[in-house]
Amino acid sequence: VFILELASTIENAEIQIFNMLGQKVHLEKITQATISKTINLENLSKGTYLIKFIENSKVSYNKLVIE
Repeated sequence: VFILELASTIENAEIQIFNMLGQKVHLEKITQATISKTINLENLSKGTYLIKFIENSKVSYNKLVIE
């Protein structure tokens, strides 16, 4: 389980998770969230992933390591 902590309330955002081969392995649409959003990633194998967070026209990337 992955918990995304938010700095503010978000609406109509999207989280995309990619493996290191560039394949999209998870997609989560967020209609509204305040302090945090829990995302179930139990189906992902151990490894390094890229998280792409999209809200309105803003895009940010983060690295996720599952051990």
